[in-house]
Amino acid sequence: MRSIWLNASGSLAAIASVVMTYFGVNYFLSGLHSYASGDAAQVPDWVFIGSGMALALIIVSGLVSRSKKWGVGA
Repeated sequence: MRSIWLNASGSLAAIASVVMTYFGVNYFLSGLHSYASGDAAQVPDWVFIGSGMALALIIVSGLVSRSKKWGVGA
């Protein structure tokens, strides 16, 4: 049986990969199969901030889940 934390983390990674496929490939990466013309657009700062916050939430929730599993701080 998988944990709720693992399912939530996997879901976040799946959604992030779909968003990257749509926006990243089509608009931010210039190449043969993209709609971007010329130089690639600059990736907005909120992408890096949001990714960092999501990663921090995953780590913190994993630590909280693990501590509750072992009975620490109960």
